[in-house]
Amino acid sequence: MTNFMKTLIMLMTMMLISLQITSCTANKSQYSPVRKTALPAYESDRPYYDFIMSQLQLKTRDLDNALMSLKKAVEKDPESVVLKRELALVYIEQKDSANAMKMIDQILSRHPEDIDTLILSGNLRQSLGDVETAEKNYEKILSLDPKQNDIYLLLGDIYLESDRPDQAFTLYSQLIGQFPQSYVGHYYLGRIYAEKGQIEKAEQEYKKTLQLAPDLQEPHFDLIRLYEKIGKEDSVIRQYQELLIKDPENIQALMALGYIYFKDGRLQDSDKYLLQLGQKSLTDKVVIQTVIQNYLDQNKNSEAVIILEGMLKGSPNCSEIHYLKGIAHERLKDFDRAVDHLTKVSPDSMFYTNAVIQTAFLYQDQGQLTEAIAFLKGVIEQHPEMPEVGIYLGSLYEEAGAFSEAREVYQQALVLTPDNAELHFRSGVVYDRLGDKESSIREMRRVIQLDPEHPNALNYLGYTFAEMGTNLDEAERLIREALKYKPDDGYILDSLGWVYFKKGLFKEALQHLEKAVSLVPEDPTILEHLGDVYREFGNKKKALDFYRRSMEKAKTDASGINSKIRSLTGEDL
Repeated sequence: MTNFMKTLIMLMTMMLISLQITSCTANKSQYSPVRKTALPAYESDRPYYDFIMSQLQLKTRDLDNALMSLKKAVEKDPESVVLKRELALVYIEQKDSANAMKMIDQILSRHPEDIDTLILSGNLRQSLGDVETAEKNYEKILSLDPKQNDIYLLLGDIYLESDRPDQAFTLYSQLIGQFPQSYVGHYYLGRIYAEKGQIEKAEQEYKKTLQLAPDLQEPHFDLIRLYEKIGKEDSVIRQYQELLIKDPENIQALMALGYIYFKDGRLQDSDKYLLQLGQKSLTDKVVIQTVIQNYLDQNKNSEAVIILEGMLKGSPNCSEIHYLKGIAHERLKDFDRAVDHLTKVSPDSMFYTNAVIQTAFLYQDQGQLTEAIAFLKGVIEQHPEMPEVGIYLGSLYEEAGAFSEAREVYQQALVLTPDNAELHFRSGVVYDRLGDKESSIREMRRVIQLDPEHPNALNYLGYTFAEMGTNLDEAERLIREALKYKPDDGYILDSLGWVYFKKGLFKEALQHLEKAVSLVPEDPTILEHLGDVYREFGNKKKALDFYRRSMEKAKTDASGINSKIRSLTGEDL
């Protein structure tokens, strides 16, 4: 025992005796004054006093004063490893990694084989991303003391993360040599064997893991993946059944067995599990989350359909099940069934808005724009409080070229949600399409007032001014602001280039428009703008090239571009 530790224990004993004497005095009579016994004055000049103070301060989470106390202690005893390590720990708690590492390095420079400090150094360096140094620390620790159980696990993770399974295998074998009952060591050996395709050895290690830690679930799932790989369905079923013996409500096991039995034609057995899950889904949302995570997120849509169909037998009106089944059918390109289930989602479900929009999208995707519009109109008549649906319905009207109807939908929605920035934005676009520039500008200014970081509104208003040839300085400011949020957006770069063109700054216009074309090479408007710049530079060949490319991509009236070509060549394209 070091002199520091001996003195520390003595000091703590003195404090305890002092507290006991004080307590006895206080209990003697409720009227007697309590004597406060102070520590001997000379102790405040020693590091142990400051250390004790730091520990009391740490208990109350007074980190700043604890830090000051430990600094004083280290100043009084600069050779103490314990004090410096405690100081490093407080630095870490204060997220001052630089000073923590400085203190740790000081210790290791004098005591390079101090295991506790090596562990602290490894942990800190690993958290800071210096995995290479952390690895060396862990390896050194194990060379000094092979009984450091946790270090095997930290070092093993590094080996596996850096794709060094052979080193990890050797390490975990050493771990089991030191600790034969280490279930973690056996488990990771099983994983390494499995990755190498050594099925029997992997199976043996996983079973050993379960023998040592029978409550673990993960080895069961690893065994299941192993058996699935080699087609041993009976073994797969047995593992799921073992999981259910330990946990009769294990959702993953119930779903998997329900699917396997359905696939094997054992419908009664399948229904027994899936019907139970359907009923459970009404009170336990983890059931729905498990379907999403284990099947839909994994794109196992056919399996999801079977499982959800069985669950509907236990809960035929569950909106969440209908919604997920609709999504699965959509992914399987089964349009009619997808719509059938999506339209059974009730308005009080958290999925209702998504189901409505998804249904409209399916109609739209099938080219049934009229049906999509009619469907959304019916929803809004019953639930006018849903702005998302109004935005989608308006966008469908826009796609159909019915801008007056779109404007009416947006205005009705704005009565209910007057501060909805997206509704104001869409209204501004529609006013522009209807030729009402004044109203369009008003709506875009309202969007920016509600959401100053709305890049599309900033760009739209700036480009509108550029097209009109007015407020060009404001237009430039607005578009530059939009670029802060979308720096690589070709359309916004085109707007800025067009402002420069309108200002007569053709060199700057060329620079931004060329970058815009590189980002959006198929847009006819951007191509036409670049042609206009080259025409101003007198480069007839390049101007014609971009005009002709613009003509090829134009989906609407291209008479304006044609007239530009005619002005340069004297003939129509």
